[in-house]
Amino acid sequence: MQKQKLGILVPYRNREDHLKYFVPTIKEYLNDKGIQNSIYIIEQGNKKPFNRGKLLNVGYELFKDECDYFCFHDVDLIPQEDSCDYSVVHRPTHLASRLSKFNYQLVYDEYFGGVTLFTKNHFELINGFSNEYWGWGYEDDDILYRCRKRGVPLSENRLGKYSKLSQENKMVLQFIDKSYIKVIPDQVLSDTFKDSFTIQLLLYPSHDLILNETSTYDEYFILSKKHYFNLSFTSGLQLKASIVDKNGKEWMVLSPRLAEQWIHYVFTYDKKSGIMRSFVNGVESSTSPVVMGGISISPAKSFMYMGCDDPFTGKTNNFKGYINQTSIWNKDLKWREIKSLFNNGNISDPLINTQSYNSVENLVYHVNAEFVNDKKLTDYSEFNTESILSDVIQKNINVKFGYLSLIPYRRDGKFTCLEHQESGWDNSKYKDFNSRENQLRFFNKVKRNLVDMKNDGLSTLDYKTLQTDTFMGENKYVKVDI
Repeated sequence: MQKQKLGILVPYRNREDHLKYFVPTIKEYLNDKGIQNSIYIIEQGNKKPFNRGKLLNVGYELFKDECDYFCFHDVDLIPQEDSCDYSVVHRPTHLASRLSKFNYQLVYDEYFGGVTLFTKNHFELINGFSNEYWGWGYEDDDILYRCRKRGVPLSENRLGKYSKLSQENKMVLQFIDKSYIKVIPDQVLSDTFKDSFTIQLLLYPSHDLILNETSTYDEYFILSKKHYFNLSFTSGLQLKASIVDKNGKEWMVLSPRLAEQWIHYVFTYDKKSGIMRSFVNGVESSTSPVVMGGISISPAKSFMYMGCDDPFTGKTNNFKGYINQTSIWNKDLKWREIKSLFNNGNISDPLINTQSYNSVENLVYHVNAEFVNDKKLTDYSEFNTESILSDVIQKNINVKFGYLSLIPYRRDGKFTCLEHQESGWDNSKYKDFNSRENQLRFFNKVKRNLVDMKNDGLSTLDYKTLQTDTFMGENKYVKVDI
């Protein structure tokens, strides 16, 4: 039996059924593992938006002298089997790796929420959580950012698809503030969007985003067929492909949240079935497929744009990042061909048929950043569509799949998620504007070093204790006004 004592800090409000199930379950689980522990329930006793980070700071400040290390634990996550290891840690460690509501898959590579373990030294070194995230979201992104900034031990991992052959210098097109490409489609390319089609891009969306403070949502347009189809990168760090139906409703399929990296992206649409699919690096997205509930609108013949929605609207939501190549087919490619095109990061030439890919005759548009002449991209399909560059920079850089990232150390914890009304995402937007304000704070202030973490956290904590109690022995409950 370990000698060090674990403190379980649980931020809480209005989840009585969850709490009644959580406390005896986690208590029995830890006792069976021989882990000396105390559970501390920190209830928010006012009607302000819930503040998970600040409640955990309060719990730590109140009970830090009673335990040797701490676990910050959501009340709706229940450990399964023997997979969840709450034993002593020597560095920040993420435990909620596999959650039932995400089919027991990691939510995204940098996910640091749900259940985390900290030493007292490391938690104090980063000044705890921020106190300024009211409502759902971003306190976990913020604490990972604090760990990186303060040099707290993290795991330097190679993530994604890596091989010796999957990196090389390539010509790319860099999109900055007002960059775009005007694509003037011929009849064949215009007609492609009236039926089934596939779009492929090799791109690198920048995460250096400044979000619009007056908007509820941000999307940065990568490829646009006005009033019909859009591919964009959102402030949720997802690729979003959408088609408009005859009633004006937008149907979308989203990628997972993406780390900053090179991406092979494919979108397919089967008009007969209404099925939309998206693939990132040869793997179908978890939210794919999506079946349109209405009939898609018949697109008018119009320009397409890469890098913006329409340069003449005055909007500033242009794509920022790099594109190496773009391809369009007049059919919906199947997974076997998409996987063949990705080719484990060694992107196959769509102009050459192979044993697994045989749709060259359906290719209606293919441009590569290598081939720019007089500010125009050369279309290597047989249709020679004109694509005109505006403020786009051609440059030679290293392109590779996979990336190095400082992420939390993980233990392979498998958790059941208790059911409750979700308060976060609704497709690609937030249900609650407080979450949007959290997002604005993180992107526009924290990531730009406009917030000093020394002045936001344990050192600036203010609260008022309203009620205290004990339960099941030495476990404690406290209600606070924050």
